Amino acid sequence: MTTHKLINDRFLPEKRGVVLEIRNRAPTTSDKRFPRGTMWLDTSSGNIYFLTDPTGGSWSGSVPDASETTKGILELATQVETDAGVDDLRAVTPLKLATNLATKGLITWSAIAASQPVTMGEAYIVTPVGTVDLTLPAAASIGDQFKVITVGALGDVKIVQNAGQTINMGINTCTTGAGGFLQTTRAGDSFTIVCTVANTNFAVIDGVGNLILT
Repeated sequence: MTTHKLINDRFLPEKRGVVLEIRNRAPTTSDKRFPRGTMWLDTSSGNIYFLTDPTGGSWSGSVPDASETTKGILELATQVETDAGVDDLRAVTPLKLATNLATKGLITWSAIAASQPVTMGEAYIVTPVGTVDLTLPAAASIGDQFKVITVGALGDVKIVQNAGQTINMGINTCTTGAGGFLQTTRAGDSFTIVCTVANTNFAVIDGVGNLILT
């Protein structure tokens, strides 16, 4: 199949443009009846060529894949590829990078005084009045973490588990499931919790103060 298409520049008064030739093969030197600058799309490979010399039938090479030393076509990475961190051929967008870094140890601090679900990658400065429940997320990846610091002496913070979840601190372990929890006992208690098994197991690191596991 052969398709000829004239792509006009709508801002020019003259009918000038670029010819687009679509074929299921690459061009050869015999393909020289087109005007200089003709763009050739090879549908069999997806490569694009440009006619540089109509007299001799010279076509520039296809647009190559981009590399660290060559300009060219570059595919964008998906969020899964970005999170995996092993693909060295695709480009990462700022949004996908920010989404990845949000759960990889870059901490945002928030001052709170009420119970709420935990967001991994967050840090909480808690001024509790009574008991403030912070509930672990049902889904978490290995290495995800959050931090808690308590201020004021009017209450405590309790880290609440979901079904099947467990918090470990050294050799001590909470009761598995919703019945188990970690609790502070005084102002100034602080800790970091890291996910050690996806969705289910969490460990306390950098614990300061008198923390209770139930």
